[in-house]
Amino acid sequence: MTTNVSTGLFYNRSTASMQKLQAQFDRLNEQVSTGKKLLKPSDDSVGYQRLQVINRANADGVQDAANVTLAQASLQQAGSTLSQMTERLQRASELVLLGKNGTNSDAAKSAIATELEGILQSIVTLANAKDARGMPMFGGKDTGAAVTPGAAGAMSFAEGKAAAMPLGDGQRVEVTVNAKEFLA
Repeated sequence: MTTNVSTGLFYNRSTASMQKLQAQFDRLNEQVSTGKKLLKPSDDSVGYQRLQVINRANADGVQDAANVTLAQASLQQAGSTLSQMTERLQRASELVLLGKNGTNSDAAKSAIATELEGILQSIVTLANAKDARGMPMFGGKDTGAAVTPGAAGAMSFAEGKAAAMPLGDGQRVEVTVNAKEFLA
């Protein structure tokens, strides 16, 4: 039995084969030009899913690094602020000892009292400073003042602690304490 292959069938198969090769060429050319092997999920569904997991992990890593940087900045700011408060409290201690000396004139006692009031205001200002997040550095749960000066040098303090900062993978760090813990 002999079969005649028609010329039309021969050309149709050749054309289809060339179109398939052209499509492969176009896809490979696009991969080379973009530098990406996976251009769409249907190219390799398992590979594409793995790539998405890696992309999410990278994004999480970038966010975690930003959180750590923010926590470090807040810790450094808290440390610096506490050092400044310590200096002021040391000066206040010196002034109190100087004031106990019975040889001071009324003008000297007045000057000591004025300087002590200035130190108290300075400590209140430092205690109410905002951290890198814009939250009170030594404040409570809300954004209000950590320390409010009252009459005769009395102070009232915000309740609670500032929220802990997330670092990543469920880890959090408390970068400060409530001002009441060290000033009351």
